Amino acid sequence: MIDPELAGFLTQAHPTFLKIRLLLGRDPGGAWNEHQALKAEIKFAIAVEATNLINLCRTFAKEHPAIPVAALRDALWLDRPHTMPIVAQTQPDLAPAWLRAFRLAAEGEAAALEESDRRRADDLLH
Repeated sequence: MIDPELAGFLTQAHPTFLKIRLLLGRDPGGAWNEHQALKAEIKFAIAVEATNLINLCRTFAKEHPAIPVAALRDALWLDRPHTMPIVAQTQPDLAPAWLRAFRLAAEGEAAALEESDRRRADDLLH
């Protein structure tokens, strides 16, 4: 069962996710060099919405310190599994631990994951 406060947060985050999905729907597709201006505009707007989401997460985490940051992150990924990968591209703090571990391992820094998680949790709360 989901924490009622966490469920309320997901409801509060819904408009941001809706904006991201609408922006993704505006992408004309095609090769990377087709419609460059429109694609850049969409990418920038998605980054702005992802920033709004991380700010919303930080506010929620400060107001509800009893709810672990990992639970907040997991709830976002369970609720919006198709949108969160797009968000995580510009807000890696919202990526799940396995994805962050994969990225760190790819960079040869897997040992730093635990310390990185602690710092990210502290950064999210402050």
